[in-house]
Amino acid sequence: MSIIDSDTSKLIELRKEVGRFSLYVEGERYYIKGAGGTDYLPELVACGGNTLRTWHCEQTDEILDEAGDLGLLVCAGLDLAPARQGFDYRNPLLVEEQNARMLEYVAKRKDHPAIMMWGVGNELELNFEDDGVWDVVEDLAERIKKIDPTHLLMTVVAAVNKEVIETIAQRCPSIDVLGINAYKALDEVAPRLRETSWSKPYIVTEWGGDGAWEVASTHWGAEIEPPSMFKAEKRMSRYAKMQTESRLCLGSFAFLWGQKQEVTPTWYNIFDEKGRPFECMNAMRLLWGGEDTGTHWPRIEEIQVNGFLAEDELEVEASSVLEARIRFAGLGSGSLDLSWELMEESQDKREGGDAQSTPKRFQVEPLEETFGSITFKAPSVEGGYRIFAYAICDRARVAAANFPFWVKERK
Repeated sequence: MSIIDSDTSKLIELRKEVGRFSLYVEGERYYIKGAGGTDYLPELVACGGNTLRTWHCEQTDEILDEAGDLGLLVCAGLDLAPARQGFDYRNPLLVEEQNARMLEYVAKRKDHPAIMMWGVGNELELNFEDDGVWDVVEDLAERIKKIDPTHLLMTVVAAVNKEVIETIAQRCPSIDVLGINAYKALDEVAPRLRETSWSKPYIVTEWGGDGAWEVASTHWGAEIEPPSMFKAEKRMSRYAKMQTESRLCLGSFAFLWGQKQEVTPTWYNIFDEKGRPFECMNAMRLLWGGEDTGTHWPRIEEIQVNGFLAEDELEVEASSVLEARIRFAGLGSGSLDLSWELMEESQDKREGGDAQSTPKRFQVEPLEETFGSITFKAPSVEGGYRIFAYAICDRARVAAANFPFWVKERK
């Protein structure tokens, strides 16, 4: 891997015009049609995306040259360790060691033509009540500006918390842009931000369907995940409102342009584990003005087990016979294949996007299978499980739905 190291960085400007903030790149107005992630960059460009967000320096190095070659700009995350992972922001030696690493990285990469701005930390306030962390952010931001006055600086918060944002506004004058992660509360970002003293621009740095903490859960703690078609619909409606609502918004980064295990392997992703896109990708293509390919995704509207919906909180006896059935809202265009997967309920759920381990998988042995339904035996061990249904169109486009259930000991 090579990293371009020449004085070819692009001119990035922030202008306030008629009461609105706008970005300009090389003199041209630039609205961020962005995605968070490091995978499938050609697909991002084909959909009309223009910007990429990373969270860690290592991630940035992995994609910086490719992004530049494709004409993408990068909001490069500087991975300040969150206190929730054990980092002590009251220890000046640790803080200075971290700052030195970040400053060294900025000095090495600041002239790369793909760099648009630096993200100085992500959700540092989450589960951490010491607001002195923002003094650390300001100290680092001020020092970054001395070695790189060309690029904008942003710090990212987990939500519009008035107290947190007031503190950033007062203590972090070197921060040019506020990043806000929002899911179900996306509609509330602009009006709630107007209730604070924040007067600079912001970017919605993560958004998508509902977050796992924003949906109903079973009494054993299994969050109920909507089928992928509803996530695509939510993206369409939320993006339209976000674009028109605020004079301070510079754009957004859709989450996640890739795949990760977070509660489930499908919750936030625009791609599945095999690299096949969900309908959410098509939603972003339409929203960003990318080329309409004329293809259609399969659409799973509902999944039931033994005639129950997930919100019915189904409990079954160990090794009992179950029937899972899906209902389609549309079959897509092309050949359609169905697959089923059984997983344990995740016991490694974390906050702030921290890495989670993938739960144990089980092969589903069908006792009987017809189009859209499967009969199988429940696991023999007590605990929480999920049955996943995947509909794959032309082996290239995928829809997904899952159903959590509890297995109890046989009486």
